Amino acid sequence: MQASRGPWWFYVVSTCFIAYFTFLICADIWGPESLGFDADYRTGAMLVKTVDPGGPSAPIGLRVGDRIVAVNGISIRRRYDFFRAWSNFEPQRPISIEIDRENKPVELVLNLKPGTLGDLEWSDWQPIGTGMFTLALALLLFVDSTTQWRE
Repeated sequence: MQASRGPWWFYVVSTCFIAYFTFLICADIWGPESLGFDADYRTGAMLVKTVDPGGPSAPIGLRVGDRIVAVNGISIRRRYDFFRAWSNFEPQRPISIEIDRENKPVELVLNLKPGTLGDLEWSDWQPIGTGMFTLALALLLFVDSTTQWRE
């Protein structure tokens, strides 16, 4: 007896899901390096909380307490504004950061190196691990649903 096959749309959706998670994992690993600072958005602005002394933001002069006004011409008021700017970052391409430091405008330029596996911190591995687990589960379900074992 021949095993039945799933509907055609199942294969399309499964393939898109697998491709999407594969892309996310690759982007997390080989995208631009970390910016090297943490920010707080509770005041309606992007306020720099910490700057990693070994990160790429420290040598260009970013300081704790700086208020980031715009990144690459995109006005930053909320976290999602920064994510919109961040989604266009590319390694070795200059990133213009306009800040307000003690009520004086300052412009900084940041160049990020390509990321590597060695650059990832523990907090970076959590979403990557979740994505890899989800990808493995999707592959398992895909294979299991397309192949029915019969005795």
